[in-house]
Amino acid sequence: MALIPIVTALTSIVPSIAGLFGGNKAEDAASAVADIAKKVTGINDTQSAIDEVLKDPALKIEFARQYDNNRTMLEKAYLTDRQHAREQHRHSIMPAVIVTVLTIGLIAFISALLFVNIPEANVRMIDTIFGSYLTAWLGALSYWNGTTRGSAEKDKR
Repeated sequence: MALIPIVTALTSIVPSIAGLFGGNKAEDAASAVADIAKKVTGINDTQSAIDEVLKDPALKIEFARQYDNNRTMLEKAYLTDRQHAREQHRHSIMPAVIVTVLTIGLIAFISALLFVNIPEANVRMIDTIFGSYLTAWLGALSYWNGTTRGSAEKDKR
């Protein structure tokens, strides 16, 4: 049974849970979050436990507290998985290609914004697209060139 779709309902209580559901260990993270809900409610069925947490304000508070107590362990597993992905692609040319393509695209986008007259009806849509593109570019930069990668490269020398 895929736990991620079930457990994402708990992001309404603790939004940072959503950040755990990327990478190879996403299902493990979902299982750990489901276990917290089961522990808080005393109900062994995942869906029933989550439903109970969502409808009871006292259980919401307890779930958030229990999640906070386990957050370091959950986030460490996520970061370890991310570091492993970086390590697997350490000698690949793809990080440079991806960041270069995204950077060229960003420069083209900014140039177009400076020199093209955008109809008033489309300004909001362009703002949204530009924000999404900028977020993708920053994410690629931080993933491939983040401090963890820089530290690993420094240690390699």
